[in-house]
Amino acid sequence: MEERQNLKHAPVERKRKNSEITVYGSMDYDSPTDYHNDADMKWTEEEEEEVRKVLDRRLLPAVLLMTFVLHMDRTNLSNAISDNFASDLGFDNDGVNVGIMIYFVLFTLGALTSNAVIKRIGVLPGIPILMTSWAIVTWAHALLQVLENYYTSPSQNVAWLSERQRRIAEARIIRDDITKKDQQKHITWKDIKSAISDVTLWANLFLVTLGVMPAIPFISYLPSIIKSGNFSTTTANALTVPLYLLSVVTSIWFAKNSEKHGQILIHTFVALTWSLLGFVILEFLPDTVGGWRLYIVVLITATAPNTYGIHLALLSANLAPVGKRTLALGAMIAAGNTGGALGAFLYS
Repeated sequence: MEERQNLKHAPVERKRKNSEITVYGSMDYDSPTDYHNDADMKWTEEEEEEVRKVLDRRLLPAVLLMTFVLHMDRTNLSNAISDNFASDLGFDNDGVNVGIMIYFVLFTLGALTSNAVIKRIGVLPGIPILMTSWAIVTWAHALLQVLENYYTSPSQNVAWLSERQRRIAEARIIRDDITKKDQQKHITWKDIKSAISDVTLWANLFLVTLGVMPAIPFISYLPSIIKSGNFSTTTANALTVPLYLLSVVTSIWFAKNSEKHGQILIHTFVALTWSLLGFVILEFLPDTVGGWRLYIVVLITATAPNTYGIHLALLSANLAPVGKRTLALGAMIAAGNTGGALGAFLYS
């Protein structure tokens, strides 16, 4: 992974004094977004904190909602499987696994190219096009008035940020990582070769693939596994809710702790061990065990933290230049779906 100090741009130093942030170093802005006008801008820590809070309140919920909708079809599939979905269609669990594998393979092929395509046409039209395409697939029975849902392009048009807050939001990102000003640049062959030869990137891809594999059987069969403990279909589906909520808690805690201590590998291996331990217990659990005892064992496995986001954040924050980072994030998504394709056959 390339170090930021190896970049051509001069390093930027942040200095706090009397609750005021002063920036030193060459900003070297050359962008159509007027970043160069803010090269000598100063602001207080209180102002930066307020900008963070506004973005967390306004922007983060929209991102979380899009991610939630994206995963609804996968979680709904597990509920359908627990209610004899496969037998109703005339095939067994192996048929379901093959279908899941095909889905992840196709998704992986798309992920390998989608980031490069979005980088080419731009994020602002690219992301809405992808989200709109998924919406059309899901809601093909009705016309969606998608044009009314497009966000405006310029950040100046955001009504919930003042002009000064907008400038702070832009400047703090650029000063944290000078390569973020190169968003308009296209991917080059140099970026491709740099990404392919990055050993650290390959290590992250390998860990992500391993980390996703144990999660896929539970995404697809969690209600069915619980139902096998003599629970009704409705009860089994309802009992998955606490497990998902606990998984969110453990994943967030792992992410915060790994960032605090800077130990990505340790946290990843702990999460993998957690998942594998649950699988081993389930594998050797006597068939006579059912009911709440089975549920407790499932709880141990299903609440294992998901470290996928940790790897994405690590690469997004540290990998440079922007072309290499774009390819790496696309490869990371592909690695996750590769793990999904392989993990589809862990439950049979």
